[in-house]
Amino acid sequence: MAQKYAIVDIETTGGHFGSDRITEIAIVVLESGIKIREFQSLVNPNRSIPPEITRITGINNQMVALAPQFFEIARDIILCMQDCIFVAHNVQFDYSFIRNEYSLLGYSFNMKRLCTVRLARKFFPGLRSYSLENLIRHFQIHVNARHRAYDDVCATVEVFMHINRQNFGSENYNQTLKNVLRENKLPASLTYEDIRMLPEMCGIYKMKDQSDSILYIGKSLNIRERIIQHFNDVTTKTSKMIRNVHSIETIVTGSELVAILMETEQIKQFTPPINRALKSKDEKYFVIVSERSDGLKFLEIKQKEWVKNGIPVFGMFTNVIRAKSFIRFLEEKYELCSGLAKAKQLFQSPCELYVVQKCHGVCVGKESIESYNLRFNEMIVCEWNIFCEDLVILDTGRHADEKSFVLIENGFCKALGFLTNQNGIPSLAELEKNSLPYRGTYESNRMIKSHLEKNKQSICLKISELPKK
Repeated sequence: MAQKYAIVDIETTGGHFGSDRITEIAIVVLESGIKIREFQSLVNPNRSIPPEITRITGINNQMVALAPQFFEIARDIILCMQDCIFVAHNVQFDYSFIRNEYSLLGYSFNMKRLCTVRLARKFFPGLRSYSLENLIRHFQIHVNARHRAYDDVCATVEVFMHINRQNFGSENYNQTLKNVLRENKLPASLTYEDIRMLPEMCGIYKMKDQSDSILYIGKSLNIRERIIQHFNDVTTKTSKMIRNVHSIETIVTGSELVAILMETEQIKQFTPPINRALKSKDEKYFVIVSERSDGLKFLEIKQKEWVKNGIPVFGMFTNVIRAKSFIRFLEEKYELCSGLAKAKQLFQSPCELYVVQKCHGVCVGKESIESYNLRFNEMIVCEWNIFCEDLVILDTGRHADEKSFVLIENGFCKALGFLTNQNGIPSLAELEKNSLPYRGTYESNRMIKSHLEKNKQSICLKISELPKK
């Protein structure tokens, strides 16, 4: 029996399968190159269609008001596509929306998939673009109404048939079909061979779009394995990544610690959109160190938008209550004054903690400003993980003949780098020659100390004990 292919196109209220809904669906089923059945319907999305979507598709709220909801046509769609391979242009988009609709109905929707973008790239290399619009022009396909599901699915059928007519039956074609079926979870611009060539080593990776802009930066002990996980685990937030990734750049570090520090620095430098989306948007309140006009230091709560770049942040919180609780915890732990943020002048009244004998009395003149700030600074060192000594941390390198290093100076990470493997102790000159500058922060210190705590075998050498040359 010949393989059946269900060519599918949908129109939607927007681009995110988790939050948007289908407004129109069209299916054409092919067997041996002949259309054996089809299905098309407008779909009531149970929400308003944005004006900008109506301008593109021509589908408005009045048109879908009396259309069936998806659950009313769900059985017809399943019967239409029974025993078929699901085919679409940018298949992940259409498939994700349809799978989500069935998921909302409590049904698990799973089909083998083929992407006509990927097939066209393989069999018609060198085209300027593989958008449906460009392929319609390239193959001189007649279309009545672009961005309507039935017209677009008919155009996709023609693209699919052009590919089949030129290549059907060849050994290369059959193998390519197998490869594309295996690649169906990848973005259209990536192939299985691209993924196979990724390093199975520790490092960082940058996923880029067609304009070479960075969409996402990540780290992993096994870069290839982690990227495969990304493409197998599509969520609402990562669906944009799946559709738009055009290339992947990798930096092998060999060292997990170096990868952690590089990832943090690069995310801050490039602020990729998917990293921003995955990071909690609810941390609106920052705790920072402030200093009064009389020289006393204290912890203060600021809204996120009022904190300038470069100012050290002590903690980030979803609401003021949690931020206040954090400050109170530190004030009690280090016996600090709880009234410095409120009192304009000292000696007017004791703070709450002085009353319960948990403040040394700077607020009533019983402790000097110098003594208070000394204890405050001790709290900073302990809680913010400032290093008290200049160190070099040695770790695994990118290959057997190499070591990586992290250089700590004046309390913070100042450089990263790699050294030719040696049995002896590295010299200061070697470290300086191979150093890549790094702007350490309290956050990076916390990461370094956490790594050292988990990896007791890490080699830490005091800078003062290293040879100069």
